[in-house]
Amino acid sequence: MAHATIRCAAGQDAPPPLIMSWEVSNWFFSDPHGDYATDVELLGMPEFLGTSANLLGVLLVVLLARANYEKFHKNAQRCIQWMCVYLLMHAAIHASWGYKFRVPFTCLMNIAFVWMRHYGFSVSWMHASPTRAKTGRRISEAVAYLLIVLNVAVVSPRALTIGLTAFVQPLLLWPLRFWVDGWRSSNHMRWLVGFSVLWWTFTFFLKQELKVGASGACSWMNTHLTAETFGVAGNLCLVVYILRMTRDAARDGSEKKGS
Repeated sequence: MAHATIRCAAGQDAPPPLIMSWEVSNWFFSDPHGDYATDVELLGMPEFLGTSANLLGVLLVVLLARANYEKFHKNAQRCIQWMCVYLLMHAAIHASWGYKFRVPFTCLMNIAFVWMRHYGFSVSWMHASPTRAKTGRRISEAVAYLLIVLNVAVVSPRALTIGLTAFVQPLLLWPLRFWVDGWRSSNHMRWLVGFSVLWWTFTFFLKQELKVGASGACSWMNTHLTAETFGVAGNLCLVVYILRMTRDAARDGSEKKGS
């Protein structure tokens, strides 16, 4: 616990501005213990708060989803799977091994986040017409692949976060979601709204954290845990949304059988 002090980004070396290279050996490097995040160095982890928040997120997602996982729609199952991959890769980036393999971990984290959101929104139009649902799926998949190309070519090689994806992807998915479902709302929409709002809040606090870190005025009030809390909470909102939609689908199925 002697090393459980907050590190200010201003006192550390930032990651290289560009670490992309066609020489794969340059993808695997040992970054100095000084990311842009304001965090705590503890238990061999340069960013203990970021690691623990995401590992706790994995645990909570599994606990919430495991009882009804077999009943989930296939899109819901894939959403949960990609969510766990995202949280594990995010935890790995903050832990010591993430500093040695930052590009591969960041790349997989960003890809997982894109597919998590794609499948999560697909759950919201489960009861739409097959034709519109198919069109919506193709449009959403096309956007996902474009974001993945951007991720591989630009974002991950610079060790950037998923903040850009968290902001841009919903700008298309929300109008698309309502168009596919005939401009109707659905039950439990507040949980899907909460998912987006909390992730936009994550992006805001991440920017605030970078500003504070650059000035060196970091404290417990603006650690990376502040941003991570909103990100994990956003994912949990999506899990609750899937659980509620699954429960409604099961109830509707029982009523149809009864009639």
